[in-house]
Amino acid sequence: MLELETEQLLMRKLTLDDAKAMVPIYADTEIRRWMHIEAAVTLETEQDRITQHLEKYPLDGPYGFCASILKESGEIVGRCGLLRQSVDGETATEVAYLIARSHWGRGLATEAATALRDYALETLGERRLISMILPDNIASQRVALKIGMSHERDTTWRSLQIGIYSLSRDRPSPFFHGADHGHGSAGSGANG
Repeated sequence: MLELETEQLLMRKLTLDDAKAMVPIYADTEIRRWMHIEAAVTLETEQDRITQHLEKYPLDGPYGFCASILKESGEIVGRCGLLRQSVDGETATEVAYLIARSHWGRGLATEAATALRDYALETLGERRLISMILPDNIASQRVALKIGMSHERDTTWRSLQIGIYSLSRDRPSPFFHGADHGHGSAGSGANG
């Protein structure tokens, strides 16, 4: 089971037991805006969402959503993960991150995204990573840029206009700065 730790966070696979903690996060109007969630979020709908997710991404695999848990309190403050996405006819690994609005501005999204990036590149051997971000979600765009991604293109995905941010071993990036093993060390990213 995927488990990662950063300076401020513990990340482990999301389970049905986490549904109750996720409901108020998804109920926030700003979160709903950025996640493009239109239907009401209830405990039942969140349990259904997690059940469907676990069918696609088993608990023992490296892909899927993780609960983002604040180490200082044990509180679930969001979810993040590595997702296999099909975009424009290609399959790519997405670095996904969501932090509750009450914890914005503490660098938690960058910390989670950095840990996921490092795990995907160093442990899983991924060659390319993406993040799919709505055009006006400037904060998420900044996180993607901080972890070494750049804006690749805009596209339509599931009827949404999104920006594709990417990091690739085959394209110059500040993250890959000539290390013999194919990737550099970008640090913990705890500042943003």
